[in-house]
Amino acid sequence: MSEDQGHLIEVPQFRFGTTLLISLWSSLVTTVLMVLVVSTCFVAINVFFFLAEGQLFQQFAGKLVKGVPLFAGFSFAFIGVITLPVSLVWGVTKRAKYIAVEGNSFVVETAWSKRRFPLSECLWMTPHLGCDSAGFYPPNWKVIVVGWTDRTSVFHFACGFTENAYESWKSFLTLNAVPFKAQIPINTWLLSVIGGGGIGSVLGVVIGGIAAGITGKPNSITAFGFVGFLDGCVWGISRTMISQSSVELIKRAIAQQWQRWVFNGVVAPLTGFLLGAKIGLLNGVSGAIMTGLVNSVATSLIAWNCASAIRIRLESNEAFPSHEDDRH
Repeated sequence: MSEDQGHLIEVPQFRFGTTLLISLWSSLVTTVLMVLVVSTCFVAINVFFFLAEGQLFQQFAGKLVKGVPLFAGFSFAFIGVITLPVSLVWGVTKRAKYIAVEGNSFVVETAWSKRRFPLSECLWMTPHLGCDSAGFYPPNWKVIVVGWTDRTSVFHFACGFTENAYESWKSFLTLNAVPFKAQIPINTWLLSVIGGGGIGSVLGVVIGGIAAGITGKPNSITAFGFVGFLDGCVWGISRTMISQSSVELIKRAIAQQWQRWVFNGVVAPLTGFLLGAKIGLLNGVSGAIMTGLVNSVATSLIAWNCASAIRIRLESNEAFPSHEDDRH
């Protein structure tokens, strides 16, 4: 960490062994998170099959206890083969090799690019598990993560890899009033998934039960239940992200008014139809069309609900929602 003619400069230097260690850790964390997601979906769809087929709970539980570890193990191996080389490449090409402040902007150089980010468009965090656009850092590494976003891209970079650099960056960011973003508690994320997924699952099973009664196809419960679960998770996570984001961040991240109309009126229902139709193929072509149409309505409602939440946040004068300040 140094100052050159008033410019704050950090040049992180990692040996090959350290870079390899970081990449392995990043690959492991990424793989575990993805396995948790796909395994949760695996359990959910099996629950809906159980409801549709009316199996005895003991039989269903026995199959699930045997199937989940096998599925998770296969997923870990399959995903890990992909995340390991990606983490290695990103660790070499996306990690900041030169970080400086010039004027009112950050200047960040990676192996492939040199980018400039205005201080007024950035925020900073001190996460317990550091993560930037290059991947995750080991939990014993205390780093500052600076984030920037506009309407088309997001970029995060870590800095403060030594004690001196950490304190220098923290003082600089604080003195220059760069917004500090407290971490969203893990229980908030869990509640958003459990609450949203739970509400969506119940609505999906109810609609699926009605469809099964009309069509005589019990797998309608499976199709609508699983689609409802996915929609509910997306809704819960989206509402959490909107409620916990700064007003300025939302202004930069969302598109112009006419583009929001296109998303809410075209992209969301079309995506919902395609997702619903794909899962609805459990009941043939007619089932796919019915599930797709119903889900297009559901995703439209979710999009408009999120748009309403965005409008409320934009009308708020609070830069960030109130959190206990966890900078350290």
